Amino acid sequence: MRKKIMRILKKSLAIFLLLFLFGFVQGCWHAVFVEPDQLVLVKESAEIPGLPEAFDGWKIAILSDLHLTTNPDDLSLFRRAVALANEQKPDVIFLLGDFVDRKTKESAAVIAQAGRELAKLHAPGGRFAVMGNHERKLGARRVEKALRENGITVLRNEMETLRRGADALVIAGLDEEYYPDYWLRMLRKAEPGATVFLLAHVPDHAVESRNGFALAFSGHTHGGQIMLPLYGPAKVYSDYGIVRGFSEHSGRKVYTTSGIGTSLLRIRYGVPPEVVLMTIKRK
Repeated sequence: MRKKIMRILKKSLAIFLLLFLFGFVQGCWHAVFVEPDQLVLVKESAEIPGLPEAFDGWKIAILSDLHLTTNPDDLSLFRRAVALANEQKPDVIFLLGDFVDRKTKESAAVIAQAGRELAKLHAPGGRFAVMGNHERKLGARRVEKALRENGITVLRNEMETLRRGADALVIAGLDEEYYPDYWLRMLRKAEPGATVFLLAHVPDHAVESRNGFALAFSGHTHGGQIMLPLYGPAKVYSDYGIVRGFSEHSGRKVYTTSGIGTSLLRIRYGVPPEVVLMTIKRK
């Protein structure tokens, strides 16, 4: 009887190990060959106290962390993200940094390509961009130049005011080389009582910018890039534990997108690349 039980236990263990191995291999295959290209549209909405009536119901397309390289798959994903954003007919587009991935001998060509692809985005309210940490590694001025030459408004510790009749909406952008004083200086230039949206590649920079904005938009975290079952994100790229979606810290509201591309390894698991379409509503 005891031998019979042992045989059953051994067979059960063998079956369990085989299933585990099969699941692990299947998961690795999905993470490497499927999910990095499995682009999705994420629809969100945000109620903004005091939002001017002219901007009530506006749609914002949000793209971040495109990480373009010379890999044809990355270019294909970049183009599909641009097309998906255009299909939503957004009123305004926010581009949250890390447009290119790494410094190589082909960097100049990759930067130029990124500028040309982003030029295909369309929104009547404009296209606003901030730099990411990968731009700093490559030379942010080179990327800024490519974006500006293709009609993208780049905000490096600057702000722009959108006007619809008597109503105004302020778009402020923090540079990746960030210091808290920059935000305070910008805030002094905003119209008294204006609704301010803050663009900051790193969500922690938005949190540390003190108050003065209605909602901040960030990327950088990749949503963890790998979401492990029963554990969560393989790595959290935020001192405040921000991974993705809406979060609030001492009254500061931040929305963080998981982004589109990948870094270090072209792997995503449980966090597909995304374009976000956010509808803002007057509260």
